[in-house]
Amino acid sequence: MKKIIIIFTLIIIFININISVFCNDSYINNKLNKFIENDIESKYIIAYVDHNLVNIDDINIKESIIERVVDYNETKLNFYQLEFDKMYKKNVRNMQTKQNLKSELNILNDINTYNNICMHRFNFIDNKPDIVKSLKDIYLSGYKIVLKDNKFKLKVNQEILELKYKK
Repeated sequence: MKKIIIIFTLIIIFININISVFCNDSYINNKLNKFIENDIESKYIIAYVDHNLVNIDDINIKESIIERVVDYNETKLNFYQLEFDKMYKKNVRNMQTKQNLKSELNILNDINTYNNICMHRFNFIDNKPDIVKSLKDIYLSGYKIVLKDNKFKLKVNQEILELKYKK
């Protein structure tokens, strides 16, 4: 019985040591660098940063991470704009759907936390799964869609990261 308790205690200590290694600032920073170098999709980078930004103690590293993610999203902006335009052309065929899309975008643009975007229930376009999936991917990737000159334009949504940073 004592052996089992000792082994169990050693396992717990070993697990805690490994966990602390994976939560330090430089590890998170290096992992983000690998994501960016390997051209990983923005939604996965945002999810990783959203989850780990609160664990970083060094303010300079936090600011650096936010700047790099925003810069990375700026470089991917045209790709996501083209994806949205394709989806729009394919799925939005009448004025009612366009109005519903505008209403949904107004709601989504007011949401500024990653978890709230994940949990958002699409009320106006819930019968259009392709639009819902596309919007969710875009917003979870760190972008927001604004209506400019009667066209839908994407822009980088810095608020998702900055609010997490200020916590």
